[in-house]
Amino acid sequence: MLRLQGNEMELVRKRVWLYRVAVAGLVAVLLVPVALVQIPPIVDYPNHLARIVVLAAGASDPFLSNIYAIHWDAIPNIGMDAVMPPMLAAMSIYTAGRVMLAVAIVLPVFGTIAYSRAVLGVRSYWPLASGLVAYNAVLLYGFMNFLISVGLALLAAAAWIRWRDRYPVTTTVAMVLVASIVFFAHLFGVLLLGLLIFCHEATVLVSEATNGRLQLRQAIVRLSMAGIIFLPAAALYTRSLAGLEGAGTDRYPFDQTLFELFAPFLLYYRRADIALALLIVGIMVACAAIRKGLFVPETILALGLLLVLYFSVPSVVDGSHLTIRLSTMAGFLLFAGFTPRALDPRISRTICIVLCIFVVGRVALVSQAWVGQNHDLAELRQVIAAIPPHSRVLATGLRRSDNVAYWNAMPRRRFVLESIPTIDHLPALVLIERDSFWPLLFARPRRQPITVREAWADLAGTGSLPGYHVLATDFPDRVETDKWSFLPNWPAKYDYVLVLLSGGAQDLERVRPDRLELVTRNDMAALFRVRGSNALR
Repeated sequence: MLRLQGNEMELVRKRVWLYRVAVAGLVAVLLVPVALVQIPPIVDYPNHLARIVVLAAGASDPFLSNIYAIHWDAIPNIGMDAVMPPMLAAMSIYTAGRVMLAVAIVLPVFGTIAYSRAVLGVRSYWPLASGLVAYNAVLLYGFMNFLISVGLALLAAAAWIRWRDRYPVTTTVAMVLVASIVFFAHLFGVLLLGLLIFCHEATVLVSEATNGRLQLRQAIVRLSMAGIIFLPAAALYTRSLAGLEGAGTDRYPFDQTLFELFAPFLLYYRRADIALALLIVGIMVACAAIRKGLFVPETILALGLLLVLYFSVPSVVDGSHLTIRLSTMAGFLLFAGFTPRALDPRISRTICIVLCIFVVGRVALVSQAWVGQNHDLAELRQVIAAIPPHSRVLATGLRRSDNVAYWNAMPRRRFVLESIPTIDHLPALVLIERDSFWPLLFARPRRQPITVREAWADLAGTGSLPGYHVLATDFPDRVETDKWSFLPNWPAKYDYVLVLLSGGAQDLERVRPDRLELVTRNDMAALFRVRGSNALR
């Protein structure tokens, strides 16, 4: 008997070792694209890095400190802003950025694995398939703080489930601190953490009631301890609401709302990505149909509540995308609260092999797309190298209507969801590498810990790049100036004009020869000196 127990222990150790090897292999595969490119084609990513440069420089850079004021407050979206500036003492901004990008990619996968282990009570290989959604539309948009908060929320929920009944007071106190940290990473992480804890507590209480063991005092204590966790985060949120009155909202048409349900799987080929999502759901449904799948009730409840919320809230509030974040959280939960069980070994191996192929295939697709970014970066750097430090640079770009054929022929890496340009914030390199100003740095008091000083406010704004045709006049029309408040009288404000995707701008040199003098140009970008600029004198 003792020998049998020893053999069983050895078998358990071997299985744990194999599982850890599988997790390590998954992480290694997922990080391949991060190692291949210095600045990946992610929409918001360059702007995040530029803001970190401003925060790290502080008052030590007289030019940047004259433009931007740093203010730390209860802002629920500053995870990277708080962590990255000290990192620049030991590494470059681009290395620090890739470290945080790796965290944003891997942490939700770790969280999915940990949460699955907590709710199932056993190790399962199914949550490793969350590697299929580690690269997703939200990542390509650049919502890295959000993804980090999702990973933290899943890890924290797993800790609550495993230790709440064993160490109730210690776990509650620890979770108060964790929930506050998650708040500063991103507000949606607190939402997910609260949802997962609520669903767990609800299923425990329902189970106790079903078995006739539920006592009112027990229910009050459990719910009170769960609620205490979020009191500091709630207080911080109340503070962060200041100034949000009248925030604009937008609701997408139903077909687009339905499309964004697939956001966790969406990369560069929407039909193939949607087919993959349907395959995953199909495997789960098939397992359920033959009673070979284990669904965790609390996770099913969480998915249901996320779905209700998804179709209830506005798509966008104050420029922040809501629905796409909710669908991304649901995407990770698909792999966290389910596992196939008691399948025929051949079927299990087949599913495992198929999912491994898809994970490697998706990572290979991302790698191929991202490597092409190196060429774009080289051409852009060749152009901006001519910008003197401390310049004021107006960035514009090509829009689809300017050259449809050129636009449609561009590589897929330049788009998110096949339509949103990923290059709009690449001019942030003007600040990072040339110590110069450009208008569209993220610097909103309610959203970021930096603001533009009053003397420079007329030169700054928000949004995407304006099309280069706005340069045709010193005073663009009302529609354009409402969208880009910094455009009126632009020749008097800026020293240089940078035009992205200039290879498709066939009439570029004829737009304003009286105001613009060509400095250098290639397919990726063109740089013009503004004639008569006050700053050049």
